[in-house]
Amino acid sequence: MKIDYQKHYDDLKLDYQNTDWKTLQTAYRKRVNECHPDRFANDETLQAEAQAQFIEVTTSYNSLRDFYRKNNRLPLQRHDSDEDLAGLKGMKLNEGLISDTSLLKKKRKEIDNSRAKKRSLRPLIAAFCGVMLFGIVLMFYALDRYSAKMAADNAREALNSAEPSPFIRSQEEVGRSNTRGVFLENDPANGTLGKSRDKVFQ
Repeated sequence: MKIDYQKHYDDLKLDYQNTDWKTLQTAYRKRVNECHPDRFANDETLQAEAQAQFIEVTTSYNSLRDFYRKNNRLPLQRHDSDEDLAGLKGMKLNEGLISDTSLLKKKRKEIDNSRAKKRSLRPLIAAFCGVMLFGIVLMFYALDRYSAKMAADNAREALNSAEPSPFIRSQEEVGRSNTRGVFLENDPANGTLGKSRDKVFQ
């Protein structure tokens, strides 16, 4: 629902073109004093009319006050007035002319340049993170291989230094029991080329 701010100004007997926040506060206190119901305690009819008028004045003031707190200006006032821009943007005015347009453009350009630099750094950051991750994986792989090699060397050294068990046959015994060999005797001087004989190792 659209708010009728002109009516609020009329209730406070104000002209919005010449009203600021302090003027609004002063006018509200004056109107409240004029239409306060306690002033008409001896006349019920006038007291009822004053009560209704008091409620309207308070409602109008509260509406104008809420708008001012939200927008830092009163309603129906021009956005580009010197006073509003000074209050909203905090810019210095030069002979009544607004000179902050170039400053705003410069600020926007600085923000755009900063964003462009951040975007250009993203691929480099991604590549650096990828290299770091690959290096970490490679380091863990090398450590794992080194640990496995050390474990194998320690196991081999332990086996070599251990005393032979009487319950386990040695490699030599296993070879004598399972190996059969065929030997060829080649003696050109005696004419025995190709002569063979079997020999079983005991």
